[in-house]
Amino acid sequence: MFSGHHSPQVSPMLTFSLSFFFDCLFMFCFFVSPQNKNGDMYTAAAFSAHMKSVLFGLTGKLASVNVLRSSFITWAYGKEDCTDAMKNSLAAALRHSRDQAQRTYDRRTANEKKNMAVGLARRCARGQLDSDSDRQTEDEQEEEEDQDTPSSNAASIKPGQLVGLVDDSSTSTQPRVWIGQVQSVANREASLLWYKKVAANTYKLELTGKDWQESLDSLVPVEMQAKKDASGTYKLLTSPRAIHRAVMDSH
Repeated sequence: MFSGHHSPQVSPMLTFSLSFFFDCLFMFCFFVSPQNKNGDMYTAAAFSAHMKSVLFGLTGKLASVNVLRSSFITWAYGKEDCTDAMKNSLAAALRHSRDQAQRTYDRRTANEKKNMAVGLARRCARGQLDSDSDRQTEDEQEEEEDQDTPSSNAASIKPGQLVGLVDDSSTSTQPRVWIGQVQSVANREASLLWYKKVAANTYKLELTGKDWQESLDSLVPVEMQAKKDASGTYKLLTSPRAIHRAVMDSH
């Protein structure tokens, strides 16, 4: 599953597909009236679902709307012809403030900006600054190591674990989260059982029979405790705001 980060983990074919997808999305959002098959305007939820469907049709990969939105901001802000007026328009269209959009871009490109400094520190620590050839060899080795290193959240996700993820309308002031339990993990995706919210911070296992899969990068571990006064229900001990912040920081 595409994590939204611009890294060596993204295959050349997927990189090309995403670039093409974002070009199409840009044209669609700003030059075509977004209407559904009945000729009516999309609702926010329906348009989000439609964009996920378009991405899956182009790449065969699923991505959460939050990942898609922040990836689009990163892609657009990185273009040379993205003016201040365009940044304001993009932020408004994607339900961000200008500051939120800029912070999203800065956060998602921070690792790229730090790569040279981190690489230099590693080479100094290992005492391998003797020649250009030595530096080139080590850079290649470090790149291979980075490709095999999972994110801290993804590395801790195991079958049987309770996890949280955020709805596409979630904000830091009004977090909206989903709770699931990991059944299995394969290809950096988790198959989940749904815990339905039945009261404030109270959840109950809901067996729908539907297959629910999410990228490991969109999940964070949470803590829950069985409620003694209501059989089969659990109290969420991890605050929804902490879940929202953890998911957003991992993107």
